[in-house]
Amino acid sequence: METERLLDVIEQQLGAGLVGLAIAVVADGEMAWSGGFGSLDVDRPDPITTRAVFPVHSVSKSIVATALMRWVERGAVGLDDPVNRHLGAVQVANEWEATNPVTIRQLLTHTAGLPMSLGWGSSPTLEALVGDEVCTEAEPGARLIYANWGYDVAGCLVGSRSGYPRRPSSWNFT
Repeated sequence: METERLLDVIEQQLGAGLVGLAIAVVADGEMAWSGGFGSLDVDRPDPITTRAVFPVHSVSKSIVATALMRWVERGAVGLDDPVNRHLGAVQVANEWEATNPVTIRQLLTHTAGLPMSLGWGSSPTLEALVGDEVCTEAEPGARLIYANWGYDVAGCLVGSRSGYPRRPSSWNFT
């Protein structure tokens, strides 16, 4: 049975140091099998289940950028559009907004003037993070700063334009 072979490989990997994983096998468009194995984190022994939510971090950057570029190709947004024009009620705090607004291009190229950001912050949702915590520390376009918050803002834009429900903070775009 193929499931037994898969379980053997998973057990070998866990024995070799893999902390944990969740897996789903899809056949003919239907989930045929799923399972959770190991722990969520080396420092947290919580077991992984098939309902575990994992932060995808930088893996999501290419997905967010691709979604935005599809809208650019269709003319729905422009790379040089001020991002706040498209965010709605949530806005990026930028002391240079009147003369130098943060653009979509700057978010994608880490030149938006946002600070280096390594963690999520204290906000419970992506929308709250953007509205309550994200703010420029340098004039947009003045320098390159690897700022994960830029992709958090871009992800918030993708979510709001797509009409998808707000994501919990563990689904961040950093």
